[in-house]
Amino acid sequence: MFSAIESTELDKSRPVYDSSWVALNKSARAKMGTISTDQIHIGRRGRFWEEAISDLYTKTTVAIENPVQFYGRINWHKIGDVVLSDIRSTCSVVARESRHIRPSGDNPIQINFQLEGTGTVLQDGREAVTRPGEVTMYDSARPYEMRFDGPFRQLSVDFPRAMLQDRLKCSERVTARGFSGTSGPGRFLYSYVQSLVMEKNDDDLLIANYLQDNLMELLGIALFSLSQTGPLQDSDTKASTLSRVKAHIRAHLSDATLSPATTAKAQGLSLRNLYYLFESEGTTVWRFIQDTRLDQCRKEIEDTRMFGRSISDIALAWGFKDSAHFSRAFRSRFGLTPRECRAVRRT
Repeated sequence: MFSAIESTELDKSRPVYDSSWVALNKSARAKMGTISTDQIHIGRRGRFWEEAISDLYTKTTVAIENPVQFYGRINWHKIGDVVLSDIRSTCSVVARESRHIRPSGDNPIQINFQLEGTGTVLQDGREAVTRPGEVTMYDSARPYEMRFDGPFRQLSVDFPRAMLQDRLKCSERVTARGFSGTSGPGRFLYSYVQSLVMEKNDDDLLIANYLQDNLMELLGIALFSLSQTGPLQDSDTKASTLSRVKAHIRAHLSDATLSPATTAKAQGLSLRNLYYLFESEGTTVWRFIQDTRLDQCRKEIEDTRMFGRSISDIALAWGFKDSAHFSRAFRSRFGLTPRECRAVRRT
């Protein structure tokens, strides 16, 4: 995590994001800090912000609508193993993609408390719009997207996954489902998080543990209440399962042994039910696996930073076993060969 460092003026002899900060910021001694784009050159703010929040939270990509008007500032501190943040920024899209997710990683659970502006969270086939006074949760073990169409301020709480395992058996039931922070069980959680973020009274280890335990109890109550608001409709359950299966496939595209059988086993489904899920979308499991692999290959083939890497290496890295089969499949999907695709990008 970040130590108490303000961003400094970036000169051309220094990388956009000083990698020497990372080792310091991830130190166990780091308890609080500030990240700001205030003194970062306008043309470099997007990359700075993306790399900074990827280090503080989880790996993501950030798309900025207007670099000239963009700004971002995060004041954060830790209570025990929990990271609490006060985030202020503006128009942007933050996305955690399948390529960012490592099955063996911690992949924390994250909860946002909207203070100003509006935000939209998309995950597990659902979309939640959060306004001031509302709360939403997302799970970094699966792809998600957050959209902001104007200035906003939100409080964010980042939990190690292990802390919620006993209280949250199935995160798919509560992700991207906004709930009120001004009424019901959510009001206690919302108020408590606000006080924790603003006061930063975590110097004493015993106090920190006590505050962390209280936070977990209030969160557990709020999430239990949300999960009991009524059974998900069949369509919601199906969408959630399909989203989970797709996330698994995207996270394992580089595995050449990935197949419908291995996917069904990993997700606790029968092959028949797995086929049924994809039939409703007018495709097959194999088609989805191949098309998703091809999409990833095309991104890298067209990426100017990857021009030094051979096309066959890219194909093998994304799970294709045979170069000839890859070329035929690529042409069938995109209407041109992989080499033609790269040549067009070079011009």
